[in-house]
Amino acid sequence: MAIEKMDKVVVLLSTYNGEKYLEEQLLSLQGQVGVDVTVLVRDDGSTDSTTALLDKWSKKGLLSWYTGANLGPARSFLELLGNAPDADYYAFCDQDDVWLPDKLHRAVQSLRLCDGEYKLYLSPAILVDSSLNIIGELPLNYKFTAGEAVVTNPATGCTMLFNNNLKKLVEKYPPRVFEMHDEWVYKVCLFMNGTIYADKESRIYYRQHGNNVIGAKEPFLKGIARHFGLLFAKGGARSGTLCEIYRLYKSIMPKENADILERVHAYVTSWSGRFNLLGLPSLSAPSSLTMLNFYMAVLFGKF
Repeated sequence: MAIEKMDKVVVLLSTYNGEKYLEEQLLSLQGQVGVDVTVLVRDDGSTDSTTALLDKWSKKGLLSWYTGANLGPARSFLELLGNAPDADYYAFCDQDDVWLPDKLHRAVQSLRLCDGEYKLYLSPAILVDSSLNIIGELPLNYKFTAGEAVVTNPATGCTMLFNNNLKKLVEKYPPRVFEMHDEWVYKVCLFMNGTIYADKESRIYYRQHGNNVIGAKEPFLKGIARHFGLLFAKGGARSGTLCEIYRLYKSIMPKENADILERVHAYVTSWSGRFNLLGLPSLSAPSSLTMLNFYMAVLFGKF
């Protein structure tokens, strides 16, 4: 009886001073079932014992790793993607989470059911505290449309898995301007009319500690204040990412999506451009606060 060939998945892990939780995550990667897993790590200039831990695992043949200058997570992950070996699928991985054993297999099987040249899987995330006690869930209540992608970003990199074709497309057009690696890959896939598979269940413990705590409920007025603060702290970053996608992909992008990004590209040139963007009928977001932030950002020229 022939044994079915397992899909090859390259897990891309960027580390930075991750000694506290890293080995627990590596053990969960080692425990993945139903797929042929290769782990490639780029250390982003750690000063703790992270590199010693990576060296120990490397000598056992359980991963490959290299180190480089501190680039920050976004550029570190995209550099990793460019250095990744050939595989069927690729997955971004954070250093402090824990993956359930069937996380990658479930994602692979989901994308196998999908048609299309470019394919990307996303899921919710189970929120846990530093001791892995469940404290909630990071939901995925999005429509996954181009109009929504102008306003907001649903991509959580540690839940993502994408196919070789999408990897090659991202490699072919390296961005100069972008915020986060996961947002970039997601929006390139979406605006190129790729297939987005949004799972309803999660297979990842997304550890909340220190400054990475997310998803907590907050009072409405506090939420407004936080969104207003983000508006000015990150002014221009969101349109910058979208304009870069437009610059790199407009000649091969479906016309209906290029027309949407053309409005973003034109928004910075005049008041009429701003109102033209705000008049886009497909704009949407899961929350009213996110939409309010978007409207204010465009009107103040901070989008």
